[in-house]
Order: sequence, then structure tokens, then C-alpha cells
Amino acid sequence: MKIGAIYVIYDCPRDFPNQFVCRIFHGDVPERELFAVGDTIDEIHRQLPPGLYPIGRHQSDDRVIAEVWI
Repeated sequence: MKIGAIYVIYDCPRDFPNQFVCRIFHGDVPERELFAVGDTIDEIHRQLPPGLYPIGRHQSDDRVIAEVWI
């Protein structure tokens, strides 16, 4: 089974300490460019492509990971 892009939303990561950031991963490899930056998680949600499904986060994820979408 091949999994498509994974959209990971971060809450105040080190490189954007006062914002939410979304990065796209292909497997374990992140894209070079950020997908989205916003002041609220709702701003990020509005930029996600239609048809994605939220899978939440795993308890072992870094604490700055807010959500994961596939």
C-alpha cells in the first residue's frame, strides 16, 4: 500500500515560535518548502487540500506536532 503526502501541522515550532506551520512529508522525507504558515490552526485548515482525513497525532510525536492529515 502506497501512502500519499502526509500533512503535519506544528504549533509554534522553533523556526516559527508564534505561528502554526504545515509541512508536507512523502514517507519520512519533508518537502523543502513549507506548505502553509498561519497565526491560527484554522488558517492552516483552510489551506489544506480537500479530501484529506485527520489522523491526529501519536503520543510519541514531538510535542509541537498538533495534527497529522493524510
